[in-house]
Amino acid sequence: MNISGVPVLAQDQIERAQRLADLVIATSEQELAAISGLTFIQSILRNLERSRKEQVTPLNDEVGLINNSFKILNEPFKQAEIHLKGALLNWRQAETKRIYDEQFRVLTENVERERKAREAEELVRQQAEEEALKEAAAAGLNEAEAKEWAEEVVNNVPAVQFTQEQVPVAQPTTVKGTLGSATLRTTWDFEVKDETQVPRAYLMVDESKIRIAVRAGIRDVPGIKIFQIQSISGRRTH
Repeated sequence: MNISGVPVLAQDQIERAQRLADLVIATSEQELAAISGLTFIQSILRNLERSRKEQVTPLNDEVGLINNSFKILNEPFKQAEIHLKGALLNWRQAETKRIYDEQFRVLTENVERERKAREAEELVRQQAEEEALKEAAAAGLNEAEAKEWAEEVVNNVPAVQFTQEQVPVAQPTTVKGTLGSATLRTTWDFEVKDETQVPRAYLMVDESKIRIAVRAGIRDVPGIKIFQIQSISGRRTH
């Protein structure tokens, strides 16, 4: 497929590159051929890169202008989005705390109501038992009969009723509006407080700082192997 503006290389150039890709250097003559081939390859690559930039740069500039235009258009809406998300989050957090506090209050008061009802019921039972024992004694019942009569009376004492307040329901995770909905998600995040206490397993080696140190002459860094690498650079002779 041909793309407009993309240079077309001669077939002999492509074939030469393919041959050079398999070149084996075993003699000084082959070394010279490799050097010439490297110069040829690098010259082609430079020309291709220059051509690519000549075509891509205007497009990138146009893309930059378009992106900047949309950034300006988006700005007020982005600010509104940030504000609304923050306001909704603050409201949900405050409302969640209010409901939680209300739930705690209601549950505490319900427990207290039940406790007082049980105390009142126990007092009524005690009074009923005392009255039953007095009645049994007046009727001339023996101790066993009086105790049995008192137990029957106490068992028939109605339970003291009390009203429990309804516990508030927690907020739903998703709230639907007229045009859409908002969902509160809770996720875990982190913040580094003291790097010296972070376990080694979570640390990352800063290779850029090591490279700067090695280039500056540092040759001994614990845990680092420092070694030389030889490379070939080609240059066209004029």
